[in-house]
Parts: sequence; structure tokens; C-alpha cells
Amino acid sequence: MVRANPPAHFVFGTSPLLGHTRPIFSLAVNLLEEHPDLHATIIGTGTTSPVFSPPFEREIALANLNADMRSRLHVVLLGEGECPDNLSQIQSLFTHLPGFLNKLVEGKYAPDPDGEPLQPPTLAVIDGVINPFIDVSKDVIARSSRPYHRLPVLIVVPTDTLTQYLYWCPNEQFPDGYWPMLYDRAKKATGKDDVEDIDLRREVYKLWNDRSPVVIDIFGFPKMFHYEILPQSESIPHSEASFNFAFPDMSIKNHYAIQKADGVLLPWSPALCPGLGEHMTRKFHIPHLQMGPQFRSNWWKDGIDDQVRELFPQDHDILAFLDRCKDEYGSKSVLYVSFGTLFAPSERPELLTTLVDTLLESDPPLPFLFAGGYAQHFIPDSLRERVFRSKHGKLVTTFVPQQAVLKHEATGWFLSHAGSNSTNESILNGIPMILWPFTIDQPIIAAQLSLIHRVAFELLEVRTGPNRGQAPYRRQDKPISGKLEDVAAEMRDLWVKIRGQEGAEMRERVLHLRDRMREDWSHGGAKKAIQSFSQFLQPTSKVTISFEHAANHAAKHLH
Repeated sequence: MVRANPPAHFVFGTSPLLGHTRPIFSLAVNLLEEHPDLHATIIGTGTTSPVFSPPFEREIALANLNADMRSRLHVVLLGEGECPDNLSQIQSLFTHLPGFLNKLVEGKYAPDPDGEPLQPPTLAVIDGVINPFIDVSKDVIARSSRPYHRLPVLIVVPTDTLTQYLYWCPNEQFPDGYWPMLYDRAKKATGKDDVEDIDLRREVYKLWNDRSPVVIDIFGFPKMFHYEILPQSESIPHSEASFNFAFPDMSIKNHYAIQKADGVLLPWSPALCPGLGEHMTRKFHIPHLQMGPQFRSNWWKDGIDDQVRELFPQDHDILAFLDRCKDEYGSKSVLYVSFGTLFAPSERPELLTTLVDTLLESDPPLPFLFAGGYAQHFIPDSLRERVFRSKHGKLVTTFVPQQAVLKHEATGWFLSHAGSNSTNESILNGIPMILWPFTIDQPIIAAQLSLIHRVAFELLEVRTGPNRGQAPYRRQDKPISGKLEDVAAEMRDLWVKIRGQEGAEMRERVLHLRDRMREDWSHGGAKKAIQSFSQFLQPTSKVTISFEHAANHAAKHLH
């Protein structure tokens, strides 16, 4: 017997990048909470690599879902085995994707082998990194028994809104788009026209790393020289096999993929960039929706649920260290350090050594928790031993319960790479930041938080590549020297500032910013964004895809 009104079904496509997967997973969970009849199928790679393993088991535990929501959340991992890197994992995903999409479209996917199949999905939400999904899904549908099935695709750009505006949206300074501009210049320089041509890709990468003092000056953007958008180009891997070298190629494809999509979703609060989503919608003629960071609703009030703060044995050890620091050094005393899973100054490990050295020699002692196995590959054993003997420092090479660490009473500051997830989690917990951005969106996020909202300090002397010997726009009287003694001096100065009046004022500002973001999540543009997904609960031939009302609401609510 066929149901009169089968449950709605959305599909979510993720990439093998933890920082991208988390907001998409969290969006799916929030939509399940908002819409009690919705089913969500999350697709990801089943492969592992040195920098990514499927994180869904832990993410599901952190979300602390009730039985009903868990029964409507389905995770499908495609492929298996070990891959050398993220790019290989993406290739593996697309090897298996068409077959599974066909099963979805034909209405033959049943999460429970003994249960009824879900109806074909009425919406796909995908990570921009896997944008070929759009063409693959269209091809699968055309070849299926349902060639007229409409599957709108919304691209999640898991970054801040200003990075989206600079890199993937026509703007005042780059009216045809940033990446088309670079590729046009590279084509003229090389005489090559194929975007896959290695000579053309090398030229684009060189132009992206340009030293010329062109000032980026677009709507809502803190002014900076062009070379400042790549502050660590020499300290991170930059060979032709690196993620950084591949980024322009991925970006030009994403630029054109967005034009095929039905909308763009940005997990960045309208409170941080009021009105920019609406501005981009007008510029690009494609809806750009600032849906805000995707946390569970109760986290906005109390942070992570206490019952899931310890999920694995190593979590207890980490939180016990923080308990001891609170007893010995007081509340808000600990500096938490983490650069995420993908970036670290691996080509300039002496920068990390300088960081740990200055923390160890700080007087009075500055307790610190340094998390992340990737970054710590580049810390020498002799320094590890010094940290162990110090008693006020801890190095952790395993996964850290970051939300629990940031919520802990002992944690006072967060030194991070300025990734969008980390910065949002820090603000959620009222923790001011010290930012050491590496590439892509991180320098732009760092500039916003340090210059516009003033809830973070940014380390400048650690900069490498075209920044060395040149001054930041904000400090034009003093170029970056590139000398380790200047790196150390800046760090020592910061360890004093964060424990003084400047640090106290910054802490007040981050609490105020958190309140504004919380209000927007409850009553502003982010709330309207989640509610607007209701239009996709029915077959799309009956709805109009339009998010402008949510963008307008965000701008009016926050101006």
C-alpha cells in the first residue's frame, strides 16, 4: 500500500574535509529538528587517508539526537580502503556516486532492508568541493525512469561570507569574478586555453601569489593588500601535488558550478556581515543565504551537552588537565592551541618551535593545551620532553573534544588557524582568539575578527612568502621581517596583552558578539533561513526557489 503523503527526503553530499563536513551534517540535524516528517540521507566517502576518516560516528554522538531524529538520519559511506590524500578520496567518491544516486532517484533506497524505500529526494545540499555532483545528478536523472524528476541543488560554501564575495561572486573590484580574472590573465601570459593545462595552472598559482601591492577594497571588506590573502604560502605544502596548488583549479570550477546551482548556503552569521547575503544575491542573481553557524539550538544557550563532553577515553585525560589548570591557575587561564586537521607550518617548523618555546618561558606561567596530531609531527622530541616536564603545558596528538575544551571554565583563549568552524565555536563559548591564518578563507576571517569586530589578535610576524619584506595594510610603517626573533617578540608581547586590560576588553566584545549571533539564530536571518527549507518538502514543480526574503530580513534586523 502506497502512503498518501510519504515523508519528505533531502540528500546531503559531503567531501573528505572535516571542516566542510561538520556544518553540512549539523544543517541536516537542525532541519530534522525543524521538520518532524523529514528524512535526511548524508553521503560521504567510506575511504580513509592520513588527514581524513569518516567522522559521522562522533558527530552523531555529539549531536545527542533523540530516538526519532536518529531514525530519520541515514549515513551512506561510498567506497572503502586507504587513499593517499583528500583529492584521491574525492575521486573515489565519484566512482561510486552515480550508482547510489540512481537508487535514490528510482525510489529504491531503503535505509532499513526490511522497511519501505524513501521517496526520491526533493532537495540536494552539497559541499562546493564536490560541485560535479550537479552534472552527475542531472545525468543520472536523465537516464532514469523518472527523467522529469526535479532535484534542486544548493551549494554549501563552508566559509565566511566575505570570502565567498571575494572569490566566487562578481564584485565591484572584479566584475567578472576573481578567478575568471586570474585565468584570463594567465591565458594571455601562456597562450594556453585549457584550464587543465599544467602551464596555465602554474601561471594562475603564480598570479594568486603575486607580490604587487594591489589593495582589495570591496563591500564590507577590511582593506588589505592582495599579497595578504596568502600569508603562509611558503610555510605550508605548495608543490604541484598540494591542496594549496589545487585550490585555484577547484575554485574556477566552483565559480561556474555556482551558476548551475539553485542557491548558495553560507554557514556564517548575518551578525558578522549584515546585508552581504542580500548584496550578493543582487550581484550574482543567485540566492545567497547566510544561514549562520549550524549548532544545535540548545548549544546557543548552554554550549555542548554535558553528557557528551567525554566520548572517548582520551577525552577524560584532556578535561582532567583543564580541571587541574583551573585549580592551580584560575578560570580563563589556559591558552588552547589547535590548527585543525589540514594546515600547519610544516615547511617552516621553526615557527611552531618558537610558539612552544615562548609559551614555556612565559612568566608567570601560561598554561596551554596544544591539540592536533598533524601540527605536532613537526615539533622535535626534545621540545616535547620540555613540555612534559613543565607541568603547565600539554601536547595532544589525538582528536580533542573541542567544544568541551572551549566550554571548560579553565579555557581563556583560543589560538587557531582562523577556520570558520573553529572561530564560530570560539565565539559560541565566549572565548577571544589569537589567529594564525594560513590560506584560502582563513586570512579573510582573521582580518574581520581582528580589525572589524576586534574579538581577536592576529599574529603578523609569522607571515611568509610574498608578505616577507612588505608591510600589512594595517601597519604600513613596519614590514614583515621574517626573522624568528621578531616572531618570538610578537608572541611574548601577546602573552602579556591577553592577561591585561586589552585582553579583558576583548573578552567583553566577544561576549557581546555572541549575544548578537544568538539573537539572529533565534529571531533573525539565520532563523528565517532554516524555516525557508520548508518549500522543498513537497515536489519542486509546485514551489518557487527564492531565499531573498531571508536575506532581506537579516539586513533589516541587524542594521
